Amino acid sequence: MGAIFMGYEIDLTDLRVVVAIATHGSYTRAAQKLGVSQPAVSRRVTSIEQMLHVRLFRSEGRNLVLSEAGLAFCDQAKEVLQLMKELPLSTANLSHNPSGTVALGLPPTTGELLAPKLLPEYRLAYPDVFVRLEQGYVNDLFEMLIDKRIDVALLTGNFSSVSIDIEPLYDHHIGIVYPLAWREKSPLDGGPMPSKLTLSEAARLPLILQSPNQNTRQIIDAAFRAGGLKPNVVMEVNSFILQKSLVMPEIGCMFMSRAAVTQADRSRLGFAPISDAPMIYSVSIATRKTGQPTLAAKLMIQMIKRHMVQVSKYYEQLVVG
Repeated sequence: MGAIFMGYEIDLTDLRVVVAIATHGSYTRAAQKLGVSQPAVSRRVTSIEQMLHVRLFRSEGRNLVLSEAGLAFCDQAKEVLQLMKELPLSTANLSHNPSGTVALGLPPTTGELLAPKLLPEYRLAYPDVFVRLEQGYVNDLFEMLIDKRIDVALLTGNFSSVSIDIEPLYDHHIGIVYPLAWREKSPLDGGPMPSKLTLSEAARLPLILQSPNQNTRQIIDAAFRAGGLKPNVVMEVNSFILQKSLVMPEIGCMFMSRAAVTQADRSRLGFAPISDAPMIYSVSIATRKTGQPTLAAKLMIQMIKRHMVQVSKYYEQLVVG
């Protein structure tokens, strides 16, 4: 598509015709160079001149030379054609050497596993991209994404919105993370902690939960309502790190995926799945529906997907003894 004036559209062929005539000095030689008929070349020049109300060429002996207006037209035509020639190369180069900034939002648990491997590899592959990392819960990350404070987010939970595109990557199964000392003597009648819990047993434990507006808490509350149970919530803490720090000294336990118990935590924390009421929340990659992600963001998304395959394998193979 070209520029439209007075019903006529100037396209790249018009530009090539004018440049060829200026180079070879005649319609006939320009037509031979372009592989078209001489009348076709003449018609194009006539159409351009009528549209612009100028003469592009004047005769000097047997040759055509550019008029003043033609010289200006030809100079700009050469610039456009050169840019078109360079476009594939510059685009290919950009795909290998993107620049700019990409802002990534990660939730705590997944971010703890993903970021140490993802970000060094991304920085090594694309050193001209400045990476900014934000950590937060799903509602915070969602607001950051909508407000254009981040470009890409990993959202956890059963989440949907008309404002963002969501692509599920992995499903978490939520269970109880508890102090390892409970393995010998738990709040369940003083006996040892079962390797699996029923939802009724989980309701009797002292629970440290997120506030009711958090996505994961809503999944937990929905499961208890469906079972006709009232959980024993002793504390609400809107920080995964603080929740875990309060579980360790036996203040209570928390709902989280098996991945919450890292290798370093295994001497202090245990995990028990819920056997009769599976609670699942997804990890999804999210971008805004309005506007296209930048190349730097698209490359980040591709790398996240590849790394999340490894993270999901970690989740599946992780066993807390």
